[in-house]
Amino acid sequence: MNNLEHAFHNYKQDAIRIEVLPTFLIPKEAEALRAIRSGRQPDFDFMNGWHSRLDMVTKKGRTSRRIRLLSEPPSEYEDFELKWGYPSNIKHGEQIRCIRRNKSEDLFDCWLFDGSLGFQMLYDEKGSFLGSKKLGTTETKRLVDWVTSVWTSLPVFTEYVTET
Repeated sequence: MNNLEHAFHNYKQDAIRIEVLPTFLIPKEAEALRAIRSGRQPDFDFMNGWHSRLDMVTKKGRTSRRIRLLSEPPSEYEDFELKWGYPSNIKHGEQIRCIRRNKSEDLFDCWLFDGSLGFQMLYDEKGSFLGSKKLGTTETKRLVDWVTSVWTSLPVFTEYVTET
């Protein structure tokens, strides 16, 4: 599987997202961010496709997990994810854990599939998505090993949000 989209549709057990950037510039999220800034309830209809995918994954017995590295204090975008985006994803079966960013961690935004396939997510300096790059076996294993070493020690999302 050399293609990220193909990996999303064909993984067998587990997909893991490691989110590192403090800010992403995603055009379909712009209106929701504007609504929040002005004190209005955001419309999350743009998430319907992702939520349908999560529903399908859960129904098939597969998992979708996410580890979010967070700034201290969280950036505006990270705050948006913590208060609005992640709770809606969790309702659709995504498992999310958060960890404070550590400058010694050699991590980057990526997706890992079934413990053996990885794709680095590529962004410009403003956080606009540029594409993905398939990772080699050694780099994928390093990232999977990191996830394996931290996952069970991280509080589940609801506990994390309550503690902070």
